[in-house]
Amino acid sequence: MFDQWMPEAAATTILEKNSKDGFINSEFIAKNSINKSYNFDPIKSLINLAILQPPTWQRLIQFLSEHPSSLTTSPLMQFIKSEPPHSVDSEENFDVKPFACTPSTSADTSLRKNNKISAPNDDELANDDGEEFETLVTSYIEHIKHMNRSMISIDDFLREPEDGPKFRKMVPSDVDKLSTVELSGLLYWLEKQHPFKLLEHSDREALLKRYSVRKLSLDHFYNASKHKEMVAEGKFAMLNNTYVPPNETGFEGVTDDEKTRQAKFDIFRPTLDRLWSTIVIPFSKMNVTDAEIVTLHILLLWSAQNNRYVSAPVKEIMRKRREWAVTRLFEHYQEIGVSDPVIRLGEILLLLPEIEVVCDLHCTDFQVAKLFQFCDSLSSYWYDKWCYTSTD
Repeated sequence: MFDQWMPEAAATTILEKNSKDGFINSEFIAKNSINKSYNFDPIKSLINLAILQPPTWQRLIQFLSEHPSSLTTSPLMQFIKSEPPHSVDSEENFDVKPFACTPSTSADTSLRKNNKISAPNDDELANDDGEEFETLVTSYIEHIKHMNRSMISIDDFLREPEDGPKFRKMVPSDVDKLSTVELSGLLYWLEKQHPFKLLEHSDREALLKRYSVRKLSLDHFYNASKHKEMVAEGKFAMLNNTYVPPNETGFEGVTDDEKTRQAKFDIFRPTLDRLWSTIVIPFSKMNVTDAEIVTLHILLLWSAQNNRYVSAPVKEIMRKRREWAVTRLFEHYQEIGVSDPVIRLGEILLLLPEIEVVCDLHCTDFQVAKLFQFCDSLSSYWYDKWCYTSTD
């Protein structure tokens, strides 16, 4: 399969270049390239390495630029073609011994003793057959459907089989129900992310604050991208079967006068326009799948951008989970017969830094609006404390 798109020699060359730079062990490459009993695959190793080390990321960018696709020729590239992803470790972290993290579909809190995290062997991660990943994908599909069903009327539900989803323009009062459902959805999804429940309280709180806006944003990006007719009209389809038109932001309040509405538009709309062209439209053109969105969710939750907010052991857990997620997505591609799986994986990874950037920009926009008291109406919701935090 691999030889159809890229000879092993090309991947090995990039890996060898990294070994000369001191990023990976050259003896490991030489030994495993010769001895196939080690199941060494230079192409797969290249992709796994690409999300961990910026120099390899740059070489992956170069390779994808030589193999144009719908994504690499999109407006997204003007923003991220020279950026390594934010969900990578810095070079100074590579000499730390990996802290293993066992995959599991549930997190048994009895494993946490004396406030310490259980550290299984690396073999336990390697022996995972992918069941956890497939379970997460199934759970995510049901999770999104349940959130939608919690926010639509019975009449709309009954008409849907014949008429399809019925959308209307979002109004300020929709935030009440949306906020409640999104909070329960966030907690449900975090509970599915092993080993989140096993972490120290301070680490769990830090990750929740860092991930919340990314989780909600990615859900909305994905949902909007699936409604292609609305994408063509510039309408942002929301999970509650409403839409935000291109001349609004979704942050309009019931009592806003024209001056306030214009101020909010000036603050929020530039970021919304950017993510529309760099994330939503590429998602739509690529027909991004549930499995790919789940992978992006995992990479965002366990992002190395969060390293400065968590304890040392958790940094190693996060690195392991990122490696695990990319490996499982790659294997998923193989199982379903994706053509050029590594190119597809590279395209998905290219979206990651832009997602992180626009989430940071969105948080900054909110803080600016709050500074001028344009978002006081949201202070009664959980978003203010747990979503748009100062750490973002």
